[in-house]
Amino acid sequence: MARFQFRLRTLLKLREATRDERRRKLAEAQLASSRLTEQRDELQAQIADLGESQLDASRPGSVKVNQLLAHGRYKGLLSANIQTMQEQLKTLANETERRRQALLEADRDVRVLERLQEIQQQRHHEGLLHKEQKELDEIASRTRMEGV
Repeated sequence: MARFQFRLRTLLKLREATRDERRRKLAEAQLASSRLTEQRDELQAQIADLGESQLDASRPGSVKVNQLLAHGRYKGLLSANIQTMQEQLKTLANETERRRQALLEADRDVRVLERLQEIQQQRHHEGLLHKEQKELDEIASRTRMEGV
């Protein structure tokens, strides 16, 4: 019996490789976004700690002006860094969505070829069954003729 051979197997392998590459790129973008979010959260925690230090430096008694000024400058620097990170996170969110859509498209392409392969394989199997049935009918016909 003839063995089934999917003629578009190479194309299917290429599409699967494309899908896997897009999946990897999406994971990279998600990881970068996660790391940037962690860094932003750390800076926000530093600003909160800095606020407590500023309260201590401005308590009644001796005011530590230099320390208050340094805290103010550092808080401004941290706030600017957070703002930059927020913009980067927006850019990463857009890129992640673009990569997600590309992955969905690649996955759809693979599923179409896989479905085509299943259909062709089913047709091949049905053809083999039909051929086998025809041969059996022919044998039965010959046997009847010989018996008559």
